[in-house]
Amino acid sequence: INTMMTSNRVDGFRLRASAQTTANLSKHLFFNGYAAYGFKDHRVKGKFETIYSFDKKEDLAREFPKNNLSASFMYDVMSPSDQFLRTDKDNVFTSFKWTLVNQMMYVREYQLKYEREYNNGFSFNLRFRNSNREAADEMHFMRLNGDGELSQFGTSEATVGFRFAPGETFVNTKQRRLP
Repeated sequence: INTMMTSNRVDGFRLRASAQTTANLSKHLFFNGYAAYGFKDHRVKGKFETIYSFDKKEDLAREFPKNNLSASFMYDVMSPSDQFLRTDKDNVFTSFKWTLVNQMMYVREYQLKYEREYNNGFSFNLRFRNSNREAADEMHFMRLNGDGELSQFGTSEATVGFRFAPGETFVNTKQRRLP
């Protein structure tokens, strides 16, 4: 409910609808995502993710222990700091700012990820991500050598992560999993 109607300088008034499947549809295959529309920039944005769990799940793909392969696509507008929010960036309460937020960008991102967790607290993940960022509102991307500015730029990254947290437990909510 709190992500359905928000606003920002690029989108203006923004409507969003989200959905996700549970294990009631399939114990192994899960889908989630959202579609949004900004009435100022007249662009459709959204995210779609497909997750295959190699283990049967009771309710959601993020249940412990994970043994998941996922692929996702996202196209949306955000400020550079939105990627670090612990809550959803479209939360209506994050629309109210103490300061002017005029540094925005359109982000197009493709991601492929494998996550594996074990009962002893060890986990690892492999991820490949390709993204393209396009300046919006008053955002400017400057070349490092000072030779002008870019309207957009792209990056690709591959990461490997390892984690050891013995005895850790999780609480699953509809949107996320909390340690």
